[in-house]
Parts: sequence; structure tokens; C-alpha cells
Amino acid sequence: MNIRKAQLKDIDHLIFLWNQLINYHKDKKLYFPLSRDWKEEKRRELEWVIKGALSVIYIIEEDKPIGYIRGTIHKLPLLYDIKYEGSIEEIFILSPYRRKGYGKKLTEALIQDFKKKEVEYININVDIDNEIGQVFWDALGFKTVSLKKSFKL
Repeated sequence: MNIRKAQLKDIDHLIFLWNQLINYHKDKKLYFPLSRDWKEEKRRELEWVIKGALSVIYIIEEDKPIGYIRGTIHKLPLLYDIKYEGSIEEIFILSPYRRKGYGKKLTEALIQDFKKKEVEYININVDIDNEIGQVFWDALGFKTVSLKKSFKL
């Protein structure tokens, strides 16, 4: 098992894993159908993230990538005593590799990266029906501080 920062050469694997994440969430309350050219758009987005300074993707691999985590750093306005806040946008592990501690290891790698960059808080959105996800984040010390609501126009 190896954890490392994603590189441009990993984009095809990340697109595959991201599509698996989207398929996993198809039965959730909030789902956005993919556009016709989603692969090209996802490729451009991943290139931007991998080359950028404020976002990071870590990959976990055995012989091939089996999961990833994506985080972003947000600089807060000078109104606050907190300079940087982090967010975890995505985390996904292929189903045969779940419940083996890989998600925790990915999260720990991202947290260490955030600490080096002076991030003081990390936010994550978890689907309200995702009981496994809620237990996972609670076990890592994340606290519920708000409830996100959505309204379709």
C-alpha cells in the first residue's frame, strides 16, 4: 500500500474513480446527471487541481490506484483570526478495499498536508443518509456543526 500526491499521469485513474463515486451516489437525494462531455471537463479540472497550489489530491494504491481524497485550502478574509480553512471535497475507495483503514490513511495524509500549510479547520459535507460516512468522520474526530439544505428551482 502506498499513498502519494496525484500527478498528471494519474488523471485516467482519477476519472475512473470519480465516475465510480458518482455512480455510488446515484441513489442519493441530491444527484446531478453528467453532461455528454463530462470526461473532457473532468480531465481539465483535474489538470488544474494537480497543478494548483491550493488544492491537492492524494491517491492510495496497491498495484494500481484504489482510492483518493481531494482537499482544498481557502484563505479567509482578514476579518477573522483564522487565516486558512480546509475542505475535503471528495473521498472514495473502491468497494473491495473498503473497511480496511484506507480512508483513514488518506484522510491522515491530507490532514498532515493541511497542517504544513497552516490550515486550522477542515470542513466536509456528508450526505444525511450516509450513515457509514457519518460514523467514519465522527470516528476521526469531526463534529457536526451545521446541516446543509438544498432547494431545486
